[in-house]
Amino acid sequence: MAGLKEAQNIIINNINTLGVINLPLQKALNYITAQNIYAPNKFPPFNRAEKDGFVIRYQDLKKDKLTVIDSLKPGEWHFTKVPEGAAVRVYEGSIIPPGGEIVIPEKDVEIQGNKIVLKDKNFKRFENIILEGSIIKVGELIIEKHTLLTPETLAFLASVGVDDVSVFKKPKATLIITGDELQNIGTELGVAKIFDSNSVFLQTAMEKYFFEVSRIIYTRDDRNELIKAIDKVKNQADIIIITGGITKTKEDFVYKAVNTFATQEILVGVEQVPGGEIMVAKINDTVVFATGGKPLDVFVNFYEYILPILQKMKGVKNCLLPAKYAFIKTPVLNKTGKDLLLKGILESDNFVKIVDSY
Repeated sequence: MAGLKEAQNIIINNINTLGVINLPLQKALNYITAQNIYAPNKFPPFNRAEKDGFVIRYQDLKKDKLTVIDSLKPGEWHFTKVPEGAAVRVYEGSIIPPGGEIVIPEKDVEIQGNKIVLKDKNFKRFENIILEGSIIKVGELIIEKHTLLTPETLAFLASVGVDDVSVFKKPKATLIITGDELQNIGTELGVAKIFDSNSVFLQTAMEKYFFEVSRIIYTRDDRNELIKAIDKVKNQADIIIITGGITKTKEDFVYKAVNTFATQEILVGVEQVPGGEIMVAKINDTVVFATGGKPLDVFVNFYEYILPILQKMKGVKNCLLPAKYAFIKTPVLNKTGKDLLLKGILESDNFVKIVDSY
């Protein structure tokens, strides 16, 4: 039976990225790019002022006074050129008219009616001007494949004229919660019953990472009920997550129910504590992940297996959680002979304080 790392590799190597769709930028938040994106336009598209001030010719730095002949606000254009001995009032983002070679900031001039006197003449050619195409050139690679689209990234794409993007689809997930003892929250707790917390954890944990649960089905610990539930959603979901009723053997009802439809068995059981009771299979293109129903098992297996599966489907390149190595303050004896997963608090200097053990 495989340990944790081997199990992760076996599972991830059998998961495929979903198909590709085109979305407008406004709908593409938190999707992953399915191809490289190249700039369709240069940026900035014109020489633009970096500061509020007065644009002049470089040679006019030698003059004592210059005449202000016009003003250009951002988005305005009604001027042809900057003649010798003249200045044009501009603002941050304004287009620089032909002939303009320097923007003199307001603080470095004295305004006398329609004239300005330069208080500082120590400027270089094109100072305080962002030159046309100096940031982005046409055809330049601006976003690589497998990039997460954030609000900042989408705004950047809009700034160079991109209006839609090719992205990987997000997986549709269905939860099947099994257990005779389970009862929904918001109801009066019956004798020998416990409230279901697994569906709440899985739904909110998936939302945290920008995935959605499209359907939740509750069944008793009954093979035929589970078969009916799987049959309802096997052609609608990209991943079916089943909690409860699974063991490391092939004799439990979850294993038998899943194998009623399974076209590929990927893994049964992992040498890990907690959460070693899992089954991973496929029903055609639909992934089925079954885990034991203890809340800690569900928690562990979500982060070690379910989340990486979802990320791989979504197009994330490095889908496993990053590893960080640290020292354990108090030695722990592993009596299980399996991969041991412990709850701990990461403290300063890369030391971990264990708060629970087995």
